Amino acid sequence: MTRVCDLFTSEEFQRRSAINKENRAKLRLYTHLERGLSNARDVKNPESDEISPALLYKKTHTNKDGMWTSEDARKIL
Repeated sequence: MTRVCDLFTSEEFQRRSAINKENRAKLRLYTHLERGLSNARDVKNPESDEISPALLYKKTHTNKDGMWTSEDARKIL
């Protein structure tokens, strides 16, 4: 059985870790607020009964006052 310390210090692990670190640095992170939107009716169009992707995005990326969680999140929509 390989010890965890041996695994974390292996060359292969260190190489993959460096690659993953670079990839994570490229991600754009957006704060979102789920706020109990488990009910689909919160984001359904009442006339068509379809879920609006734009409305879902807006509801999960704005606070209770309707302010965007970040400027980047606002620019996407």
